[in-house]
Amino acid sequence: GEVPARASVLTELAHLLRCQGDYGTALASYEEALELTAPASNSLAQADVLEGIALIKSDQGHLSEAEELFRRSLSIRQCLEGTLAHARGLTNLAVLQGQKGRVDEARKLHEESLELLVALENKREIQKTLGCLATIHRNHGDYEEAHRLVQDAYRFARDLNDRRGMAIALHQSAQLILLGGDSDKAAVLFESSLSMKREIGDERGIVATLLPLADVRLQRKEFERAEELYREALKMAEECGYHQSSIRSELGLAEIAFRTGRRKEASAAGEAIRERLDALGTTVHSARLSRLWGLLAAG
Repeated sequence: GEVPARASVLTELAHLLRCQGDYGTALASYEEALELTAPASNSLAQADVLEGIALIKSDQGHLSEAEELFRRSLSIRQCLEGTLAHARGLTNLAVLQGQKGRVDEARKLHEESLELLVALENKREIQKTLGCLATIHRNHGDYEEAHRLVQDAYRFARDLNDRRGMAIALHQSAQLILLGGDSDKAAVLFESSLSMKREIGDERGIVATLLPLADVRLQRKEFERAEELYREALKMAEECGYHQSSIRSELGLAEIAFRTGRRKEASAAGEAIRERLDALGTTVHSARLSRLWGLLAAG
């Protein structure tokens, strides 16, 4: 009918806007879709909307509100026991628990999701979940287990000839190696991941790897190369509407400006970034912005 169709269109539009980082407009579309799906409570459509809102709240740092929304979405999906939607709901909640520092609960939820995915024989989602588990272990210092899981994820992706999955696993390996202090090897793996993502035209993935690679070059005081990478990421992020990534690129460029003696440029860029973050209603990059202000104040 007309109402479910409109709710579906609004939800898809909201998903797109969320991925682009336009949280304010996305939330408005989600809220309208939620009103339309309310009469058919406990529908899968409503679960999708609740999950979308939860993902935004999580990105904005409102973790308790996000958790409540994820749980409401999951409770709807639990009546679809054994389905892919249920497994994905468990994964989303697991990621949030990891953000909140609840390592054991996050691990348990990921493993529950993994069990469903194994039963469904969904190798692509198994590979993704292994990557999520690796992130949980990495974020809490268990680098050995994280590395083992990333290797498993890479093997699954290779067996599926999933170039994107392989590139993601290489990216995760680079992150782990960088944490171990080997920036040379990390840079090589980031470059391999980037090359693979360029081959398949994964624009979001390209931007996601350009940024940490630029960070490595910045840390090594290779300012010219770092600036090239940040500017490429910025151009692609702006063209694709990836607001969060464009802000991160601008932060990197502002830090380069400061470190190469262009204090006024760095300060003006920091102020512009603060205004963008306020407009988007997100705190995702506030820590790095605070670091920039700290550098300006100290220098």
